[in-house]
Amino acid sequence: MIDDVWSGGKATDGPYMLLSSAMQDGLYHPNCKDSHSTYFPILDDNPEARFSRRELNGIKEDYRLDQLVNYADRQVKKYTRLSENSLGSENADSYRKKSKNGKVNYIGL
Repeated sequence: MIDDVWSGGKATDGPYMLLSSAMQDGLYHPNCKDSHSTYFPILDDNPEARFSRRELNGIKEDYRLDQLVNYADRQVKKYTRLSENSLGSENADSYRKKSKNGKVNYIGL
């Protein structure tokens, strides 16, 4: 991609997509871990290198597990906050049980 957001690139700089267009299509969405760096074609040792199906599946699985861990962390924070700020003691006890020691019902684990 051509970085026309931070580096002042232009569409005439090459046959690549503009970063601003990619951002409109969802790149750098909230909670995104995407990053970018400058690509120099002359430094590329093997431009035809591809990921194997096994490597792609490993990347997908790592991402899925990362999302589950993030979900679990958000749930623990949510129920801790609810237990600390609940006015009713029954609700506070219920939320405290859900958040105690990170024992929240995790979807998919």
